[in-house]
Amino acid sequence: MNNDTEYEDRVEDVISDICDILTNNAFPLFANLDSREKILQNMGRYKNLDSMYSHLWELMTVFIYGARGEIEKAKQIFDEYYNDVKKDIDGPGSRGHLGYLDELAKELNFE
Repeated sequence: MNNDTEYEDRVEDVISDICDILTNNAFPLFANLDSREKILQNMGRYKNLDSMYSHLWELMTVFIYGARGEIEKAKQIFDEYYNDVKKDIDGPGSRGHLGYLDELAKELNFE
């Protein structure tokens, strides 16, 4: 019976920890990223979400500005990002990613 009580106490501790993490970390994060405008305002605070450095934030801003009709701003960000990738052409995956960006530029009419 004692083991059951200890187990229940541990489960309650884990549940409490999870609730604290959600309340203090996850929910504020979601609130700060729940619209295009908030993503643009807050993205610098959350770059660590892109842990594989998949260029999520850079390309997301291009798409958001494009969707808002700010094509010149979207193209400016895209071009800056493209040039950064091009500078590091010998980096891991850069050639393949540059090819992807070339195709994306065509689709977005950024040529």
